[in-house]
Amino acid sequence: EDHLYRQAQALGITLLTMAHRQALWKHHEYLLMLDGKGGWSFRPMQTLEPEAAEGNGDIKYT
Repeated sequence: EDHLYRQAQALGITLLTMAHRQALWKHHEYLLMLDGKGGWSFRPMQTLEPEAAEGNGDIKYT
C-alpha cells in the first residue's frame, strides 16, 4: 500500500481515496469529511493535530 501511494506520487498521479482507515491519511494533502447528514468539510491535512493525522485519535483541527 505504501509503495503504491509513493509510486503514484512520484509519477505525478493524483489519487482520491475513500476509506475509513486513518492510516492512509499520511499519503494525502487534503481531507474531505462527509458527515452523513449532507454536510461536509474540506481541509488541508496540515490543519489536523498530529495524533489525528497519524490515525491514533479523534479528528481534531487546529
